[in-house]
Amino acid sequence: MSGETGLLDVALGPLWSAGAAQRFVYLYVEDGRKMNIVRYSHTEGAGGTSSRANTASRTVLWTDIDLTTWFTAKHYGGQLSFGPDGYMYLTQGGWIGMCPSG
Repeated sequence: MSGETGLLDVALGPLWSAGAAQRFVYLYVEDGRKMNIVRYSHTEGAGGTSSRANTASRTVLWTDIDLTTWFTAKHYGGQLSFGPDGYMYLTQGGWIGMCPSG
């Protein structure tokens, strides 16, 4: 695959600022084949001086179409966020290329 790949956006779970016992980090990523929304639980240590996603908690919440068969040139982008209603919203960037016929 050519073009832009990798991390496209990061969003903190809607209960993050409320001090929820379970906090989540959401990533919008492109892995070279598919667009994914992935959730990780958050781990805070050392009295709040270190912070990281718990990689063992990786959960794929959404996977888009197989990019290797649909698009020849691409510009990935978009935004992942939570609205005031607590729902997750995703916008996707523009894709340049042709969809296969048939």
